Amino acid sequence: MTEYSETPREKTERMYQMMSYRLMVLIEKNQKIHGYKLREQLKLCYPKFVENFELAQGNRALIYHCLHTLKHARLIESQEAIKGKRQRIVHYTITERGKVWLQNVINQKVLDSLRRKNQ
Repeated sequence: MTEYSETPREKTERMYQMMSYRLMVLIEKNQKIHGYKLREQLKLCYPKFVENFELAQGNRALIYHCLHTLKHARLIESQEAIKGKRQRIVHYTITERGKVWLQNVINQKVLDSLRRKNQ
């Protein structure tokens, strides 16, 4: 019997799906949250996931790519604010469409299995 080995592309796709699910859970939980805080919440809630995908070493691009994808799919919305003279902060909130999507995922037990894996 031959073992199946996922391709680098499949692994990347799986990684983005896992990140998307986790981000949606955190955005819904927090109702309004900015990117840096999301990153910190990921480290707290999913330490093994963060370690595996090297987010702890500063690879923020993965988070923001996923946020952009979720925003493009109209699952989340963003709102920009200026803090101080130069710092731009983007807050993310879940849309009604995003709530329905997340509920469908929960109904399929995907999120439950992800949570069990990381607890």
